[in-house]
Amino acid sequence: MFYLNKQYTWYLKVSVLTICMLIFRCQCKIEESLYRQVRLIDGSTKNLLSDGKVIVLTSVDSSGNLQECTVLKDNSTIPKQLFKEVVASHGRSDVQFQMVSLDVRKLGRKCRKYTRDLKRKPENERSEAERDFLKRLITDETLSGTKWCSRQARPRYLKGLGEKSTLDKCCQEFHSSPNIIPPFTFRHHYLNALPWPIASCETSERLKRCLLEEGSPDAKSFTETLFSRMQLPCYELKEVEMCHEYEQWFNKCKTKVKQHVAVEKLLH
Repeated sequence: MFYLNKQYTWYLKVSVLTICMLIFRCQCKIEESLYRQVRLIDGSTKNLLSDGKVIVLTSVDSSGNLQECTVLKDNSTIPKQLFKEVVASHGRSDVQFQMVSLDVRKLGRKCRKYTRDLKRKPENERSEAERDFLKRLITDETLSGTKWCSRQARPRYLKGLGEKSTLDKCCQEFHSSPNIIPPFTFRHHYLNALPWPIASCETSERLKRCLLEEGSPDAKSFTETLFSRMQLPCYELKEVEMCHEYEQWFNKCKTKVKQHVAVEKLLH
């Protein structure tokens, strides 16, 4: 009986080990994932990776330094918007789509760990690229003394201004503009694939001018981070001739109309 128990114990240990290995393997899923990349003029890239459940967004400079990384839960809306962009890309040479074998959730965990470790790292040990990474993160928070000064979309219920009312007024006008494309929204045949809003270049220029005229150290720092360090994009509308109606069997276009298409740009 003693030897039988030992044998059963050995089998049990093997079974537990096998189950643990299977669980570990299941947590590292290498799946076909969508990879979207936008390459900017300066050689930096903005990358989106999604396995249909998790989205990881990264921004990498031309030297390969990580500028930003964000992890989001995917939802039914985002894949639809990405599909619209693929169909209506209008020859955007700066946008590339590809299916890659990648564990997106593992990449997301790596992103979160990198951010945590960097925040714990002593300031005097951080590289210039690491300091830049953290400064970008700060813009996701609301600037002290304001309710509106953040690159993140502001809630619709938000009313009034913060203590720094003159500065806050600039940001309020920006976020309240009708010429804003919200995060992960397809508008004017353009997908805003960023987790913060993109405004028309006229609206962004108005914000920049307002902040500079306000002139406080906070306003100058916020302006420098948004428009110089981060190069917050904006869009302009241009007319493009597009098919409005097809022949009966969709073999060719029957009627074309001119429509406004948003074209992404950077403020200078």
